[in-house]
Amino acid sequence: MVGLAFLGNLNYHYGVYVRNAEYYYVKDAAAAAAAWWFRTFFLFNFVVRIIAPGMYDADFADIDARGLDYSLSQATSYHYWEGKENHSIVTMLWVNYVTDALKLAFGWWKVLAMAPGFIIYDLIYIFAYPLILTIRLITPWAETEGETPLMWWVNAIELGIYDPMDPPTNFWEIEAARKQYMARFDGVERDPDSESDEEDADAGDEE
Repeated sequence: MVGLAFLGNLNYHYGVYVRNAEYYYVKDAAAAAAAWWFRTFFLFNFVVRIIAPGMYDADFADIDARGLDYSLSQATSYHYWEGKENHSIVTMLWVNYVTDALKLAFGWWKVLAMAPGFIIYDLIYIFAYPLILTIRLITPWAETEGETPLMWWVNAIELGIYDPMDPPTNFWEIEAARKQYMARFDGVERDPDSESDEEDADAGDEE
């Protein structure tokens, strides 16, 4: 998908297609991986629910409002009861033997297909990080802002043709897919030079 996104990074409609496809594929694979995990440790979680149900109590509204990550016990609680205060054993059994079983039955191949790729990618990234950092420092395009060599070559961002941090959309784009894509830019600040160039381009258009 990364290669396809790179080749079509200036095509508005193709960008929507790539974001939607990545969302569906990653969503299904993540759901299957989660089902695999919780089915593996179901017996342990089930015993904890019986002898220490308070471990699964959590104020998810407060956690989400503060932007915090879920702990393992909180993630387990949300997986089985989706934030509800009533931690029903029947619901837990249903999720394990029906919901998770179906997700795993239809999505196990995606987990197996993606796992080697993720492992290889992580290993390469770790060992090649000094080289990657060096390349990022010497290249003129801003990788952290999603800019590619082609975008830089045609001045797509400066001319307002394409903004990878806020890409054009269409009727078919899934809101959750766009949100997943935009999440990669959390904490990334726009280069002041790029902002000034965009403002100059907008001013020129108005004139």
